[in-house]
Amino acid sequence: MRHMNKLIVMLSLSGMLATTASAYKWGKVTDEDKAITAPADYPEANAVIIIDTAAMKITMDAIETRHYVRIKILTPAGVNEAGDRTITYLPGSEKIKGFQAQTITPKGKKIKVKKDAIFTKRVGEFREKTFTFPALEPGAILEYKYRVLSDSYRYLEPWFFQNDLYTMVSTFSVTLPEGFIYNVAFHNVPRHKRKAAVKEKPVLNSSGTGMTKIRTFTWSMENLPPIKDEPFMGSVDNYRSSLRFQLLSYQDAYNKVTFVKNWADIGNQVQTFLDDVCNKKGEIKKLAQQVTAGASLPLAKSLALYAYVTDSFKTNYDYQHYLFRHEKLSGLLEEKVGTPEEKNLLLCRMHKAVGIKAWPVLISTRAHGFFDPNNADMRQFDYLLAYVEFDEGGRYLDATSHYAPYGVLPPSCLTNGGLLIDGKNSELVRVLSVEVDSRRVDHTKVYVAGDSVRCHTSCLLSGYFASKFSRLYERSTPEEFVKKRVLDKSGHEYTLHDYTCTTDTTGDFEVTADFTCGDLTEKLDNNLLVSPLTFYFASNPFKSESRFFPVDFTFPFTYSNIVEVFVGDTADSTLMPEDISLEIPGASFVRECGRTDSSLVVASRLTVSQAQFDPRDYKKLRRFFDEVAGSNEEQVTVMLATGE
Repeated sequence: MRHMNKLIVMLSLSGMLATTASAYKWGKVTDEDKAITAPADYPEANAVIIIDTAAMKITMDAIETRHYVRIKILTPAGVNEAGDRTITYLPGSEKIKGFQAQTITPKGKKIKVKKDAIFTKRVGEFREKTFTFPALEPGAILEYKYRVLSDSYRYLEPWFFQNDLYTMVSTFSVTLPEGFIYNVAFHNVPRHKRKAAVKEKPVLNSSGTGMTKIRTFTWSMENLPPIKDEPFMGSVDNYRSSLRFQLLSYQDAYNKVTFVKNWADIGNQVQTFLDDVCNKKGEIKKLAQQVTAGASLPLAKSLALYAYVTDSFKTNYDYQHYLFRHEKLSGLLEEKVGTPEEKNLLLCRMHKAVGIKAWPVLISTRAHGFFDPNNADMRQFDYLLAYVEFDEGGRYLDATSHYAPYGVLPPSCLTNGGLLIDGKNSELVRVLSVEVDSRRVDHTKVYVAGDSVRCHTSCLLSGYFASKFSRLYERSTPEEFVKKRVLDKSGHEYTLHDYTCTTDTTGDFEVTADFTCGDLTEKLDNNLLVSPLTFYFASNPFKSESRFFPVDFTFPFTYSNIVEVFVGDTADSTLMPEDISLEIPGASFVRECGRTDSSLVVASRLTVSQAQFDPRDYKKLRRFFDEVAGSNEEQVTVMLATGE
């Protein structure tokens, strides 16, 4: 009888979900769909999402979410923007069922997405199913649907109302019986959109002794501009309108289940896991004592341990492994290769072994998204730092890179807070960044001799620049790094002949390169035009005319670019670009030109004194960088001596 009552409840739930899905019939294109053009509030749209809907059904047996998406291509450019779609899921706790996708051409022909157009790849602990629609052209309708079956009641995926395309309607609904206690958190959702439409349906309770209610809560948003991945923005998810539905507990006459605990409980569970990972305690203690044998003060010991872990263990950036590459720290000690998180965990244990207080701290990196302390969800985190404490204060450490200065976190870790792991005493903490002077100085010498142009560039990086570039350096070959991260940014063709990448005792990181550049000069009549090289902000990175979210440079910085042009005795006279001085709130740019006894000098300095710029200031900032980029195109004119 109880099984029959459970079946009645499940059938009732299915009926309520079917009502939501029936509003958009699979394969049927309406006259309204055909009439859709670019929205008045976003006329540059090349494709639009007509409807994006998810209907979640929760029972004590499983959680099922039915997804349906319909898209229309408006212009030829929309083919590339909308033609590939991706579904992300967590294997083990989630399964994709009933996947279908098809293109409906403007003439009404239906063409299904074939299996050979579907690809699955691993991204950390997740999987991404990417598929490509066939027969794409303006006017085509694309639609796909699938179900997600999940047994994870603690961690429900958030719903993002905004997408990478303009979204006309986005709807999320949850259907669940009485007994569930839940919480709903909103991000970037207007207050008047936070109240759900509620439907109730009476059904027989699980004991068969009376009636209970099944409720469906529905939230909708309309006419949402796209949030696309753009330069200097951090995580896209930080700016999308979203809803997080969280189950807290369930109770009926027979069961009481708590799904979500507090941060201290989560930290205690993580502590148990880390304690199991950290074997070889005696070997780690002996090793830590050997490394710090010549040091007496705690800070000196910490510096020695940091240098040892960064230098002695190669960092593996393969994020096919989630946090840890090895099951135990013994694997790291033996192989001498580990993930950043493994190295930081070892750094914590070595500090504790010599009597220095240290704890692992879980954080969400800037690319992963903002950290919400009100949402006790372990999946907010994607990185582990070390925190060490002395009498004079504490330091956050990241032992990833051999080249990164002690105590200077990589820019990706400049976040608002995290979870310090200390068993039952685990607690939320602020991740305080160290204020450092972050500078980049490029000094290029250009030697012009006839048609040959030889160049020598020195790129000196300090502060967060050094921390950022050192990690990039270790993730590629040295030559690939010099080309991709420095020389390619100029936009000029070149041939690399020699290079160096070094660091000094202050933590500064320096790159030098010797190369020839064939398109730096242009001869016009008896004049030689020379283009000064620049490798940072050579062009304006802000291409979009408008922006609905902040510009985030991560940290304030100064970029200096000095170009010396040597033309020998071939010059009769020269014409230099005019000096420039630009300034807006939060940024300034100065260029000065002059001559020495042997060279022509173009020196510029870009200063960004605030890390974030409000969307209301975007157009002003974009114009500023237009002028900066325009100054980079101004050439030095050398009037050649007669006979040259």
